[in-house]
Amino acid sequence: MTLELLRHRVRQRIVDWLGRRPQGQTQCELGEALALFTAAIHYHIKLLAGIGIVAIAATRAGPDGITEKLYVVTELASGSRRLAA
Repeated sequence: MTLELLRHRVRQRIVDWLGRRPQGQTQCELGEALALFTAAIHYHIKLLAGIGIVAIAATRAGPDGITEKLYVVTELASGSRRLAA
């Protein structure tokens, strides 16, 4: 199941992008960087988090009192990315 999830082009792009940003990125930042709607990013992040490929590294105060979550790839992701390629 893990490999099937990682074969999706959008999820591969998310994992690759986050892998180059150890400080983490919000869903909004990912959407802007990858030219995708935030709802699509949310869907794919939820799947990736469910299998332990991405995780919330930190939170910060966002606009209008919203708490933004910063996502990073996990140690599990480095081995899984090689297998999915």
